[in-house]
Amino acid sequence: MRAGRARGRRDAIWRAAVAHLDRLDTVVARGDLSSRMSLADVEVSRLSASWRALLALHRPDHRGRCPLCGRGLRGGACTVWVVAQQYFLLTSELERPTAKGGQEPTPGQGEPIGKGACGTPEHTRARRRHTPSPAPKRWSRPPSPTSNDR
Repeated sequence: MRAGRARGRRDAIWRAAVAHLDRLDTVVARGDLSSRMSLADVEVSRLSASWRALLALHRPDHRGRCPLCGRGLRGGACTVWVVAQQYFLLTSELERPTAKGGQEPTPGQGEPIGKGACGTPEHTRARRRHTPSPAPKRWSRPPSPTSNDR
């Protein structure tokens, strides 16, 4: 019985967060300049604080492992840091022009981008090289775990 209530609470939190993000998308897409500016005044700092808190919770230990995700002996990058890297670091690198006016190589072309997903040099060597997919326009529910994921 408890597991069902916990799952229901997680689903309710997930739905509330997605609904809030959808409202933000709507204001950005359809709002006038003053409503977009007031939204930016409030929401940019809230989203920034949320990301900082999330990244602090998942900060890697001295061995480069996330204390919350428990990847054990496998190591590897925490999912939170992989997403942060895709949205904050890789997109910045992809959009930065070179001194010649062209664009720098994309990550999928074997060009390393700074430190690894957890901010440690160990993960720089180990992480896969890929080009991030574009950010979704709307948030969607994550897929349910399969029996292999448990």
